[in-house]
Amino acid sequence: MFSLLVGFVFACVLESCEGGDVLGCVCTVKPTNLELGCKSDFIFKTQVISGLKNDSIGLYYDIKKPSYGNTYKADVSKANENKIYTAAINSCGVRLTKGTYVLSGSVDYKRNKNMNIGECSSWVERVPISKESNMLLNKFKQETVACPV
Repeated sequence: MFSLLVGFVFACVLESCEGGDVLGCVCTVKPTNLELGCKSDFIFKTQVISGLKNDSIGLYYDIKKPSYGNTYKADVSKANENKIYTAAINSCGVRLTKGTYVLSGSVDYKRNKNMNIGECSSWVERVPISKESNMLLNKFKQETVACPV
């Protein structure tokens, strides 16, 4: 059992483990906002208008539909734009309170078209954001950002 656990931890270290029922959430190295934004399907500024809720799909927050002016990457028009899903906190879910955030994440286009965020895989920054973040958002908007390969 010990060697199995050590192997799991070693694998997580090599691959920036994103959660699991055994150890909970462990982000070995938190990527930069640039890296997170480049890997994301979407980046936008929106208002979280509810606490954490649960439906048949999973845990989510109600959000205001992001406006075009506050969308910095991707067209999410085919996604469910009124909810943002996350995992349980101990499985790398994101804890949000009501307020305005910059959020990035993925869209599950194959199954339910939901937008998803995670502790190790999403840019989550409460407004007001830093000057550096604002400059980076503008580069994403203008499509002039240089993503690492």
